[in-house]
Amino acid sequence: MFDSPDKFIQSKRREYADPSSRQNMNRLTSDLSDISDIMRSNITEVLDRGRALDGTLMCSLSLSLGLFVFPLVLLHHVTTI
Repeated sequence: MFDSPDKFIQSKRREYADPSSRQNMNRLTSDLSDISDIMRSNITEVLDRGRALDGTLMCSLSLSLGLFVFPLVLLHHVTTI
């Protein structure tokens, strides 16, 4: 089945047990860089979704305004004929 998170954490702890090891420091730096890249990507995606939602909101407001104004324009047009 699946390994428990504790086993995973223990295995990672053993990997990085010797902080003076050049290989471990390089691996740690690489892992931190990967995590940082993933976080930046996630933040960018969230901001992009926010922009898309803003655009959708503006379309919705425009349509709502049109639904409100159209009958008034129609009524004005009918009464001027």
